[in-house]
Amino acid sequence: MSFEQAIDTIEMKVVDLTSVSDLLVIDQFKSIYSHSNEYLEDAKIYLNNSSKSEQKKEIVVYSMQNLEYNNYIIFFKECALLYERKRISEDIMLSVISPGFEWNNKIVNNFYKTNIRKTLNDIKKVGSCSERFRNIIDQILYGKIWFYNVISYNI
Repeated sequence: MSFEQAIDTIEMKVVDLTSVSDLLVIDQFKSIYSHSNEYLEDAKIYLNNSSKSEQKKEIVVYSMQNLEYNNYIIFFKECALLYERKRISEDIMLSVISPGFEWNNKIVNNFYKTNIRKTLNDIKKVGSCSERFRNIIDQILYGKIWFYNVISYNI
């Protein structure tokens, strides 16, 4: 089964993404997630395809949450370019940056690193970036979301 077919199958099984943790019980999702480093190029190509639905792109983003750190940074930077080119939405970009504290938070947890800070600041400069999204990015840059995740996780 190709990457694209797997995403189609996952979408049919999940129906909607009201709870993204539902993805973790779908075999095709678990397979991509477990081997996400092998699917990085497929994911980048898929996200660049403007004919793909928002929900399918969201599934792709969550399937990449298990990437090794360096590969996730590559994915993050590629997604920032796709966002700038209007190939992915603000909501998809937000899921890449901060998918929820039960998922990979490599960007939020490493907010202090220069390369991440630069990319986050570049995203804020995109003309279509909403004030809401800029505020979220500022909270990440100030470490507030990292702090909230730490506190929430330890309660």
